[in-house]
Amino acid sequence: MENTEQKPSIYLVLNCSEENLQVVFGTPGQVLWTTDVFAPGRAMKHIATGIRAGLDSLEIQPGDLSGITCVQGPGSFTGIRMVFAHAQGMAMGARIPMSKICGFDALISGPGPLLHGPAWIFIHSRRNQVYARGYLLPSLQPLSPAACMSLENITELVKPRPGQAVNVLGSGVRRNPKYFTSDIWNILPRIWDIPLPQVLLDLSTESSFASEPLFPGYLRLSDAEEKLANSY
Repeated sequence: MENTEQKPSIYLVLNCSEENLQVVFGTPGQVLWTTDVFAPGRAMKHIATGIRAGLDSLEIQPGDLSGITCVQGPGSFTGIRMVFAHAQGMAMGARIPMSKICGFDALISGPGPLLHGPAWIFIHSRRNQVYARGYLLPSLQPLSPAACMSLENITELVKPRPGQAVNVLGSGVRRNPKYFTSDIWNILPRIWDIPLPQVLLDLSTESSFASEPLFPGYLRLSDAEEKLANSY
């Protein structure tokens, strides 16, 4: 008798927008396999092996995936491009749809539902510069478009109200502590600086998948592009 049992939809999510490489496999609502490797500047050798380890653990092939999702940034230009390259290679070779999700949304969706008031994410860009976006909690409603800005201007952007602390998180806070010494800031624990695997999976299954190639979302030119533009 033919087995008509429907196989569950399994998704792969890749995130290397900062120093940690995250590889997550799961069905809607359930993480099946995940790994997190701290590999600043060294993620290239771990991406393919991480994906292979997950496939082998679940005893599936790339063609069994229902979709592949990449965190589009902002963050490390090299890390983001590497995961998109791996994802697009798999997607084109096995005819798997792709999607992308926002790194800001992935970060705030962890602690956001547990807190109230304004919250700002600051992701390291370069010296004294961050990628920034604000949210109203617990609704996760964006307060501003994503932007790349100087840390000198953060109070002008955030506009803290008297007596109300502003929740802040992200690598831009950890790497620039001198800007966050005032009691107007409620600095969230470091654990929230990396997206939760379940959050990545949830955002993936809620995202829009497409058959055509997708590209990262950058908020500024890379250092190499700026040097090239200034050389003419």
